[in-house]
Amino acid sequence: MGLSPRQRFNRDSVKIGMMRKILILRAVLTCAYGILAFVFCHLIFGDSFCDHPGSQGFLLAIMKVTVAVTLWGSIANASCGIVTAPSKRFDFSPSLAAALSAVFVGLGVGYLPNLIFTGYGVFRFDGSWASVTCLFEEQQDFFFRFFAPFVLGFLTLAREILGQRLQDRWA
Repeated sequence: MGLSPRQRFNRDSVKIGMMRKILILRAVLTCAYGILAFVFCHLIFGDSFCDHPGSQGFLLAIMKVTVAVTLWGSIANASCGIVTAPSKRFDFSPSLAAALSAVFVGLGVGYLPNLIFTGYGVFRFDGSWASVTCLFEEQQDFFFRFFAPFVLGFLTLAREILGQRLQDRWA
């Protein structure tokens, strides 16, 4: 026997409510990740060359880097979640998606200074709205290059594991 229309409606409304909770959870975790990434970048870059006349402010430059890193983390998370989704042939552990996401965030963040600095004092986005060159001048990118991939990769891993555990608890 099949379900009555009322039972199907109730079942579907419960699924929609669950999806809404999961989306809110993901949004809250992403905002928390962004705030922690902002604090970390502020500590890493410290005082920079961004506060001289005619340039953007230091906090605005850090905000741009933080938004780029947070978007990259969300894209990596979604991509790894899609790739490792359960299928008929393979059943991947949810922790695999979190670990792959952390690796891709670490690789992307580690490559960020190379993306911005093209060499011989030339910066790719210099003079545009996306310019954060003042953060990567002199020795400022040294600490970012060696610490940021590990710290932000660990933050991504922690965010994903926490999200999976809370999601499993609600399901």
